[in-house]
Amino acid sequence: MLRYVFLCFLFMGWGFYELSGGSDFKPMSEMNTEELAALGRSHFPPRVEVTDLEPVRVAETIVQEPVEETETVVATRAVQTPATVTLATASSDDVAIVETVALSQVEEIEEVVKDIRSVDANRVNMRAGPGTNFGVLAKLTRGTEAEILEENDDGWVRLRVTDSGQVGWMAARLLSEKIS
Repeated sequence: MLRYVFLCFLFMGWGFYELSGGSDFKPMSEMNTEELAALGRSHFPPRVEVTDLEPVRVAETIVQEPVEETETVVATRAVQTPATVTLATASSDDVAIVETVALSQVEEIEEVVKDIRSVDANRVNMRAGPGTNFGVLAKLTRGTEAEILEENDDGWVRLRVTDSGQVGWMAARLLSEKIS
């Protein structure tokens, strides 16, 4: 190993010597101005030519006539009222019986069941994506409750921490079973 390091150092030294000009190398302080000019180099700053500025012609501005005011239309919210449906039925005596049915606007709201779970390990990383190659957003401790938003096939769940509202990904095996 020592021989290898010595040979590499020797080779780099020889390469530096050759690239810097070899035996023909002269430091810049020893070169005079004529030699620099012959090489096509100059250590003098480039010449600057000063010219007078010509006045700039200002373009005429075109003013458009103002546009007429337009009507402002304000939309109002329609008030929903219960609808009334009248049904006419005929009896055997050709007497029409009118039935009135009031439709109520009672909608049964389907209650959304949230998947709430708690952290089942001492300290876990909540990540920016489903995998350990994503950055850590937060560290959660045992008992921290979170709402499960999505679960993928790789065993990762996207969750929202109930206390802070922060959203991230975590391995499903680090969470308890569904609480509610």
